[in-house]
Amino acid sequence: MRTDNDDVFTHDKLSPEEAYEYVQQLAALTKEAGLYLFGFKKNVAPLVFKPQAPFMFNTFIDASCMGILGGEPGCELYFDTSVPEASVCEDYFTILTNAYYHRLHICDLRLTFSSQAYTIGGCSNTRTSELEKKAYYFLRRKFGDAVEIKGEVADGRGMARNKTSEYERTLRIPF
Repeated sequence: MRTDNDDVFTHDKLSPEEAYEYVQQLAALTKEAGLYLFGFKKNVAPLVFKPQAPFMFNTFIDASCMGILGGEPGCELYFDTSVPEASVCEDYFTILTNAYYHRLHICDLRLTFSSQAYTIGGCSNTRTSELEKKAYYFLRRKFGDAVEIKGEVADGRGMARNKTSEYERTLRIPF
């Protein structure tokens, strides 16, 4: 892409320094807005990005793409490590805790994280069907009907795909 605007990225991958600066800017924006949770969408198709709507305030953020302003006064967010099943649903737990205490968060759609967290890294070395089942019921005990079993699943092209687990979940936050 060619542009004379220095504020426009002309490459598809950020350097570590650029990524760090971008995350710091989003954290500052989050703090300025009086919020505590921020993040980026994972693996978003660039062709569906809407420049007139660069942020979302109530969408799911994967744990590998989220930040918490945990040192800020009033922040009620944390990763629950009290039980093993919490380790495979920390993003759901954090999003739901945030919805309960703070209502909104900032998700920046202008950049995306590309990750293979489900196949390597992340929780892939501990995630089992039994742990997914326990995680689902752990979230249901904490948050009730806001957590549901996910129905039919489609990939990014709208094609049906197999669920990763029969306890794959979705959120129905009531606001």
